Amino acid sequence: MLIDAVSKTLKRYLLAAYPETTEWVEIASPPAETGESWPTSKLVLFLYAIDEESHLRNVGLRRTADGFEQPPLHLVLHYLVTFSSANHEEAQKRLERVLAAFHARPRLTAADLEPELVPVVDSLTVRLRTMTTEELNRIWTALNQSMRLSLFYEVGVAPIPPLEVRRTAPVRELLDYEAPV
Repeated sequence: MLIDAVSKTLKRYLLAAYPETTEWVEIASPPAETGESWPTSKLVLFLYAIDEESHLRNVGLRRTADGFEQPPLHLVLHYLVTFSSANHEEAQKRLERVLAAFHARPRLTAADLEPELVPVVDSLTVRLRTMTTEELNRIWTALNQSMRLSLFYEVGVAPIPPLEVRRTAPVRELLDYEAPV
C-alpha cells in the first residue's frame, strides 16, 4: 500500500497548498471503456509507470550483524497530471498551481506524508519531467484519449524494505568452511 500512500500524499499536499479550492484533485485510473473520460473539472493524478532508481540499481548486499541482506528498493513513480475540462484557461490556471506547489516544496517530508509512509520513507522528491513529442503521443494513444495540456512528474521514493530478507553467512564463515573430502 506504499505506492497508493504516495499518490494520496501528493493529493493531500496539493489540497493543503490551495485550501480555498474545494476537492479539485482526484487520483484516477485510465478510463476503462472507449469514449469514457476522466472526471470533469478535476485535476487528475494518474500513476502511469514505476521504475527502480537507476543510480542505486547495482547497490550490493548490506552487511548486518547476522550476515548480509538486500538493501531497500528505491523507486521512481511516474505521474501524469492534467486538468480535465473544456475550459482551457481554467486548465492552465490549475496546472500553474501544481507547478507552483511542487516548485516551492520539491521535497515532501514526514509532516507532509501519509501516516503509513512515515515509518518507512524519509521523504518524497518531486521532479518535473520533460516529455518528448514521441513519449506524449505514446502515452495519450495508450490511454485512448485526446492529447491535452499536462504535467509529468517523477516522484523519488526511498526506501521500501525488501519483501523477503535474504541473509547469507559472513564471508569469514565461508572462508573457514572446509568441504567434505
